[in-house]
Amino acid sequence: MSAERVLMTRLVKITITTLAIVLCTTAVLRAGEVNLIIYQPSNFQNGGYGLSNGSEITGLLNAAFGNNVTVVSSFNLSQTLSADAIWLDLPYSKAMSASDRAVLSQFISTGKRVMMNGERSRYWKDWNNSILSIVGGIVGPDYTPNLVLNPIILHQLTDGVDHVTGPGNAGTAQGGIQVFSDYNVITLWGQNQNVLSILDISIMFWNTDASGSRFRQNVVNWLSDPIPGAASLKITSSTYAQAALIDGTLSEQIDKVNFGPPAHNSDEWSSVQRQFDNHVASSFGCSSVPEPLNEPYISANEFIDDANEVTYDNCSSSFYKFTFEVPNCSDVLSASLNVNVDDMAVAYLNGYRISPKISADDFTSEAGRERTENGLPILSWPNLDTLNIDSDKLVKGENVLVFGVIGDAINEFGNQLEPTGVEFILDIDIKEPPCKGDLDENGKVDKGDIILLLQVLSGDRVH
Repeated sequence: MSAERVLMTRLVKITITTLAIVLCTTAVLRAGEVNLIIYQPSNFQNGGYGLSNGSEITGLLNAAFGNNVTVVSSFNLSQTLSADAIWLDLPYSKAMSASDRAVLSQFISTGKRVMMNGERSRYWKDWNNSILSIVGGIVGPDYTPNLVLNPIILHQLTDGVDHVTGPGNAGTAQGGIQVFSDYNVITLWGQNQNVLSILDISIMFWNTDASGSRFRQNVVNWLSDPIPGAASLKITSSTYAQAALIDGTLSEQIDKVNFGPPAHNSDEWSSVQRQFDNHVASSFGCSSVPEPLNEPYISANEFIDDANEVTYDNCSSSFYKFTFEVPNCSDVLSASLNVNVDDMAVAYLNGYRISPKISADDFTSEAGRERTENGLPILSWPNLDTLNIDSDKLVKGENVLVFGVIGDAINEFGNQLEPTGVEFILDIDIKEPPCKGDLDENGKVDKGDIILLLQVLSGDRVH
């Protein structure tokens, strides 16, 4: 190989590596920006965030999360998924509702951390069973003598902790990873050990010895730490979008939506109209096309905050296309799409259909609007729908998300005269492995690579 070609190859290698380093640093880690949701059901008591006997833990949580703490009595899906961690206070003799368990389960599946407080089964068996069932556990027998629990695993939670104590009457769990002996009162759950349950609130709120205080600090530190090597991307309908008109009768429009969108580079795509969070409970009837854009064109039971409502002209059915980037030096861990459409839609990601096809019958019944197919909900007014997306459907670099949205009113000219539009948030958890930066080819990335890079960029050395 000629000297000139060797030089060019080396310079290209340097340039590509430098670009990869830059790309890897563009994703924003959650560290320093973490926010916490405190779940406090309507009749919580005995110990909890904000109560007098919870002053220590309240101060620790406020400090760790920079006062980015929100207290809720029930879970809102979009709000919950935007949080970085969840803390559960417990109610008196009451199970967590099925709807709240479903939202919490989805949050846990992202790998984010959850701290679940429980108590003895005599009064809290329903609560304990409801929260443990989310992570595959069940309630064990109560432990009545005074507690003196000793750590049995090496973990961030047990660092510097000799023991934890309590007055007894503690609940126990079956399953998970037991953290202290001799009873399974404190337990880690999940494939990523991202859920912690403690079935005796005295450990977190009443015990005052130094070792107990160290354990409480460890719990808060664990809860507020970002997932190692993880970052979060949030794509919303506020990003750049294009639309392609869908015309014809209702059956013709359904066929087009089920078939798929126009090609990515087709000249059918044009700019969209948008509004910001113009949320009202009901929509309006189109009498002509287009309608004024100060009219609401998405009707929903639960709106999505901080995401534009997007439409073609307020009344016409349309495909909506959004493009976004996943950093080249990252791996997708999980992805979840929350979307409101009016009236019905089919979603496509990088050419893959990721939601069920629709039929004319779906427009005429509540059962049609709420049906599922292979565990995936049909995208339909008026409910907020959630799709958990297989990570392999996303690619490094450019991704294309498309919604084919149609209504159910057609005029004599075949034009769509029902308010139509879409709003969504796509949350993507990614892992950022070290980027390739071994410029001196010594098998590792170290300060020698930085020195060599600076020399090459300054012209002092050719690599």
